[in-house]
Amino acid sequence: MNISNINLGKLFEKLFDEYEKLLPEYVLMNKYDTIPNELPSDLDFSISQEHFDLLDNIIPEIAKACKLAVVQKIWHGYRKCAYILSPLDVTEPFRLQLDFFTDFSVKNTPLLIPNDIILKSTRKYGRYTVPSYDLEYIFLCLRRIYKNDFDKEKLIPIRSALLNEPEKCKKAAKKLWGEALGKQMAEAILDEDVETLQRFRNALWEKTRLKSKENSSASYFLKFWKSQIIRYFYRIKYPVGISIAFLAPDGGGKSTAIELVKKLSWGAFHGNIELYFRPHLLSNAGAYKPYHKTIEEKTNFDPHGKEPNGLLKSIARFFFYNLDFILGTWFKVDIMKIQKNLVIFDRYYYDYYADMKRYQYSLSPNFARAFAWSIPKPDLIFVLDAPADILYARKQELTLEEIERQRRIYRHFTEREPHAVLVDASRSPEEVARQITKTILRYKAKQTAKLLHCEVDEEGYPVR
Repeated sequence: MNISNINLGKLFEKLFDEYEKLLPEYVLMNKYDTIPNELPSDLDFSISQEHFDLLDNIIPEIAKACKLAVVQKIWHGYRKCAYILSPLDVTEPFRLQLDFFTDFSVKNTPLLIPNDIILKSTRKYGRYTVPSYDLEYIFLCLRRIYKNDFDKEKLIPIRSALLNEPEKCKKAAKKLWGEALGKQMAEAILDEDVETLQRFRNALWEKTRLKSKENSSASYFLKFWKSQIIRYFYRIKYPVGISIAFLAPDGGGKSTAIELVKKLSWGAFHGNIELYFRPHLLSNAGAYKPYHKTIEEKTNFDPHGKEPNGLLKSIARFFFYNLDFILGTWFKVDIMKIQKNLVIFDRYYYDYYADMKRYQYSLSPNFARAFAWSIPKPDLIFVLDAPADILYARKQELTLEEIERQRRIYRHFTEREPHAVLVDASRSPEEVARQITKTILRYKAKQTAKLLHCEVDEEGYPVR
């Protein structure tokens, strides 16, 4: 399904048809006034603990009915998780993130609004069950206080709730933050005074944390922190992000493809980070010289223009950068993946197989192959390939014969490496990026399906 062909009205109609059938008791906490005309970045739902425990079964059913794949499950905290749904074939960015919680809490603050209060404090907005104005006011204020990101645009729904039922909203704020602070906050919101709200933020946050402790019994508090500890280990074992690498002879269109993939894959990750060749936990070897330090060049307009280093220096540099591949993966790339990023390498270790001269080594490619076992592999490796004359027409930095030689090596690598995907780079950049993004989303959908114990078809869409 292409996002350009998605009718958002029909999508949300189907989504909530299935939602209300499988999750009859819910409260849509935000963005209800923007759908179905807009696709919000996330929708927050409060549901009962009984339904929360069934989400891994329910969400694939909803995704299947909407002809979407479940590309991510993100465990945010105690009784709090998110699922990201997406078509796998996208022509523009798409994110449908469904956030679920029972009791409302935020990081390090166990219990702010109990679920039973949320489910009792509702009203109808069209077909949607949404929070009462006073609950919505408190909920949205708490989010802004926690995230510390007050701005005029984010004040619009808070101000709207306050104007609809001012007395109830002020009473709820007084109960949570005290009369003086609650009154000052309401005045600042009505005046759209962002500076005052930012000035009050620390005091509001401290009051919020104290209220959370009052709401939390000892057993609840212990369950919350037990869940947090388990979640940390879970996120390490099952990182949301992935790492990918791009390989190609000069003229393969890596830079253009990377920029387009960043854009198209935006909805499945919470960020993307581009690295050149290696993790760069360590600086380039020349930066550690006691004098005449050298800076690593990011662009090489003459790949074969410099003389290779001598044998001993080549070996020393080779193993130094191998150390960066290993340590950089453990202490940088893996952390980026845990933080929900798509980590993109423009070139990678396997570039050595095709072109040691580019890196000024007096070493055989077989030397690099002999130590490849020690180098952490990206989750996916994309090899961009096109006829040599096309690549040469794009960039004349290498000879036609050299480009053809490198093509043969890259293609041979792709045939032997299960993580590698050969991409026809003779097509338009948009088509190339679309294929790569589809492969990334399919990979994530199948990875997520294993966590959900859900069956998917060859593409990655749920079948149950």
